[in-house]
Amino acid sequence: METSPTATPPLAPVSLTPPSTPQFHSLTSGPNLHWGQPSWMPTPMLVEIPVLSLKQQLEDMIGHKIADAMSKKSSRPQSMVLEEDHFFLKVMAVLLPLDFEQPEMENYDGSFDHIDHLRTFVYLMRLRATHDAIICRAFPPTLR
Repeated sequence: METSPTATPPLAPVSLTPPSTPQFHSLTSGPNLHWGQPSWMPTPMLVEIPVLSLKQQLEDMIGHKIADAMSKKSSRPQSMVLEEDHFFLKVMAVLLPLDFEQPEMENYDGSFDHIDHLRTFVYLMRLRATHDAIICRAFPPTLR
């Protein structure tokens, strides 16, 4: 017994025009909108942010903050401020390991970027899995 394939009924045509109601039109109209896009959703735009510029601005801002903080005179002598700082006390209490060697790098003399010098020093010390207090204790000899 042979079965014949059943015929699919024809589909009704679909209209792709937007409804003409005022409510729909107010939700989908505007200078930066596409048809059918809600008014609260603007057209996607590609925005280029100058990353290096932002990075430079941040470094400049941090540098200015540090310079401002260092230029302000405290009513207490500097030695009293440092002695009250717990991290300073921890740094001074740390003994450098007997096998400790300063990383081989150029000493900072003011002729190149101080941030690069600090980053290079910290990077080299982190490669050795060095504790933060030892990094702080070992940094001053890299300055001229």
